[in-house]
Amino acid sequence: MGRLFLGLFVNVLLAVAVVRVGAGTLTAAIWGALAGLSIFVGFDMDGMLMLMAYVGIAFLATRFRRDEKRLIAGRDEPGEWAPGDDTRRTGRQVFANLAVAATCALCAWRFGSLPLTVGFLCALGTSLADTLSSELGQVYGLRPRMITTFRVAARGRDGAVSLQGLVDGAAGAAILAVLAVPVMNLPFNCVWVVILASVVGDLSDSVIGALMPGRAAIENELTNFAATTVGAAVGGGIAMLLP
Repeated sequence: MGRLFLGLFVNVLLAVAVVRVGAGTLTAAIWGALAGLSIFVGFDMDGMLMLMAYVGIAFLATRFRRDEKRLIAGRDEPGEWAPGDDTRRTGRQVFANLAVAATCALCAWRFGSLPLTVGFLCALGTSLADTLSSELGQVYGLRPRMITTFRVAARGRDGAVSLQGLVDGAAGAAILAVLAVPVMNLPFNCVWVVILASVVGDLSDSVIGALMPGRAAIENELTNFAATTVGAAVGGGIAMLLP
């Protein structure tokens, strides 16, 4: 009971901080706290440290040169920004990005296996890769192309990818994977699995985006959920085959 109270206390503090710094709405903070509590149950403070690293990097990337990114987009994308503050995450976005990771954590608590730990990290890595490739790719992506046709596309368009964006996304996943080695005792031979699966998940988001141009907010969130599912499934599947 004391351990559960500690997890609840830490997540409430984080939820308050998220609202105070303008990183998310109240609903986002609540969903984040529930996901965080699930992660704490599954992986104790080790998992929470990984979650905090994910949130911190994603928050900085979202805030980075935000005015320039709004000019590139030319408009406020539905579901990407909350009214009145174009960097706050909504509850639906938080659920879509963290639900798979939280599920992996709860399953790891119940069954405990390396593939579930890798799946958890890949779900976080996919979400972070998607955020970085989108947020930084809009700024640094020189010649984005549609992932389905390879034709040159406008920066910020659904389904458009750039080499710079992919590298940024892979770098974010790599940071989480390397950090998990000392924090979560992740075997070093699993680092490449997390990076690869996260990039695959990120690319799957772009494929869906290209096939569903101009999708509504709820469709965008379903896409994020699907991408993290792909990343976790690919990473967990590969981990099952490792010696």
